[in-house]
Amino acid sequence: MAAVEPELLSKETIKPSIPTSENLRTYKLSFLDHVAPNVYARNIFFFASKPSDQRPTTTSNIKESLSKLLSVYYPFTGRIKDKVSFNCNDDGFEFFESRIACQLADVLEQPDIEKMYRFLPLSSDSSPKDFDPKSLAVVQVTHFDCGGIAVGTLFSTKLCDVQSIATFMNDWASITLDPSKSFSPQFIGASVLPLPSIGLLPVPPPERQASKIEALKAEAQKGSLGSIEPTANEAIVAALIFKCIAAAMKSTGSRKKLVMYYAGNMREMTTPPLPENSIGNFGAPSIILVGEEEIELQKISEKLKASQAEMVEKYSKKESEAAWSWDMYKGFLNLVRMVLTGPWEIFTFGNCCRLPFYEVDFGWGKPVWVGSTCLPLKNRVVIRDGKREGEIEVLVGLEDELMAIFERSDELLSFASLNPSVPLN
Repeated sequence: MAAVEPELLSKETIKPSIPTSENLRTYKLSFLDHVAPNVYARNIFFFASKPSDQRPTTTSNIKESLSKLLSVYYPFTGRIKDKVSFNCNDDGFEFFESRIACQLADVLEQPDIEKMYRFLPLSSDSSPKDFDPKSLAVVQVTHFDCGGIAVGTLFSTKLCDVQSIATFMNDWASITLDPSKSFSPQFIGASVLPLPSIGLLPVPPPERQASKIEALKAEAQKGSLGSIEPTANEAIVAALIFKCIAAAMKSTGSRKKLVMYYAGNMREMTTPPLPENSIGNFGAPSIILVGEEEIELQKISEKLKASQAEMVEKYSKKESEAAWSWDMYKGFLNLVRMVLTGPWEIFTFGNCCRLPFYEVDFGWGKPVWVGSTCLPLKNRVVIRDGKREGEIEVLVGLEDELMAIFERSDELLSFASLNPSVPLN
């Protein structure tokens, strides 16, 4: 049966309640902002209906609070100016409101990721729908017949990383409930990771089952990992996904070597740590090369753990910010060379775990689920917390042939459930 399409109720542009001052009109990009692909990170927060005796937050309330918040999140209302900066001209944060003739429970019953575009201002092919493609942030609020609400967000990956999004959404929800609150996001990316003076880098174009996590960690510690401390749950899951992708690649007859690009949170690695409310891109890359003889969970886990330890050691030392950028520059340049000249296939992993997405509360209660839609980039894996403690969800974007083999992996299915339903409570 064809999916029900939402009806657009309104569209408007939300501008900061206080205009951005002239000295803040040009926002310089950091090195990581520059190399980030120009695509949108997609998140959809689903809220169940509230009891009738509780005064609900209205769309007008969240528009008003958004306008106030944008006065301090001023880059979010700007537009891309060139390869090294944004124009913070208060063009605005585009806001859509729609209604869909179905129940929230229907959408969350084995949710179809290919249909989730309906809760974002996107067409079925994931292209922008009726908004300026230079916009850095866009939101769509969708009302269900049952009283449930979906808040779908698009944030340019050149603007911010996943922790920045979690910080923004929680600040927005908090100021909705208490307009007296104030926030001071730290836009320090260009000072922490300035663009190297050498020039610009050519930028390439752009499951879940909590009860099995401990068994997976035990499996990863067998053999050569026997004396190594357990890796964080999300890193173990990343190793499993990468192993299953590698096995699927091998079964197609591919002779390519594989590269795992795993972004850790640089904020936690520096001494002292960067502020949690640092807004921008701070994903410190761990890069793991895997040969055919190394496609084993233990070996991949060991390599990932060692690479992450190396990143922590590197960024915990107080070097100049230019040295950090130069080191990243050389790493990215090597990746580009590998893609252009060698038999390498790169898979990028994003870690969204341990971030407060499920704490966002506009007055409708906390989300019953935080979902997404089809990933905009090939060979992309996103690891995120599930709703329940200890639960991990994984979004995987592969080419059709490879995906068909990956989904049938016995090892994957022994630890994960594909496309499980989401309960409302």
